[in-house]
Amino acid sequence: MAQPFTQRNWVIKLNERLRFLDMNYEVPSHANTIWYSLGGITLIGIVYLFISGVWMTQFYAPLPDQATASVNQMINQSSFNNLIRSIHYWAAQFVILSMALHLLRVFISGSFKKPREGNWYIGVILFGIMFGLYFSGTIIKWDQEAYEALLHAAALKDFIGVLALWFTDEFAPGIPVLLRIYGLHVAILPALLLVFIGGHLYLINKLKISPLPKEHERLASNKKQTFGGHAKKLTGYAFVILGLLIAVSVLLPPGLGFSPVEGLEVTKPPGWFLWIYTVENFFGLPGLVWSSVIIGVSLLLVPFIDRKISPHLSERKLVLSIGMILTSVLVVAIIAGYFSAPVPHIGM
Repeated sequence: MAQPFTQRNWVIKLNERLRFLDMNYEVPSHANTIWYSLGGITLIGIVYLFISGVWMTQFYAPLPDQATASVNQMINQSSFNNLIRSIHYWAAQFVILSMALHLLRVFISGSFKKPREGNWYIGVILFGIMFGLYFSGTIIKWDQEAYEALLHAAALKDFIGVLALWFTDEFAPGIPVLLRIYGLHVAILPALLLVFIGGHLYLINKLKISPLPKEHERLASNKKQTFGGHAKKLTGYAFVILGLLIAVSVLLPPGLGFSPVEGLEVTKPPGWFLWIYTVENFFGLPGLVWSSVIIGVSLLLVPFIDRKISPHLSERKLVLSIGMILTSVLVVAIIAGYFSAPVPHIGM
């Protein structure tokens, strides 16, 4: 006799084929706190970036003589398209911030320690990919800010050699550099992002969410929860984040600069690159290269520098102090870049 259709039977039959309930493993209670949910919150922001980006590709023309006009058309001819573009812009700001806070949380709590070193490295790579997407997204709107950002990349030929050639039309004569950067932004970097996010989630599933440092264990409930409950919590965050993105997008829609003019250097880079601008003010283009290399290498070396087995905060005072000082320097450099006046860096 056939069993009556119920929600429970439907879930069981679907699980027999998709095994999605295997993901419903136990998670500690602190996993549902904002501090330990930053990774999931970042993923939510990336989903919004992906959805809004796919929509924008239907209206964008990735050619130098059409790009700025197509973006202006999105802004001026359709309130909905302008809203989507605004959401994409603010979601990008949100993702960089939440990813930076997530990286900082993992560093402070010592969650990168054995056996989770591999996931730290994947996280650092994901951070680099997101900055690559942020940079390429700045370029493809193709206004004066975008043009000057591209010129800065091309001007690095004295420091990174032939690699800088990729940012010029000389790399592939007849194919505009803007078209290649568009391909980087909508295909290559998103594909890499998905691969490394998959690896990141796989290791979280296998190694589980890291425990709290000992100082805070007494404050946490010992009650175990499931990943399903954690996913429901993240779903709630997703609606809150979407509401905030829509509100900010309506109140503060991003503008667009004028079409590129050769020979001018009158803009500053977008928000999360302002620290580089401050460094350039003091050290020129070499400062741009070396500061980026130092930060990247320092992040990769964290598991080798902080080698104590215990994540106990009191046993890592020196490393944590250095990390907080460097983070503070970056924040101050961003603020200084925001308030500084535009100055030429590449001698135009």
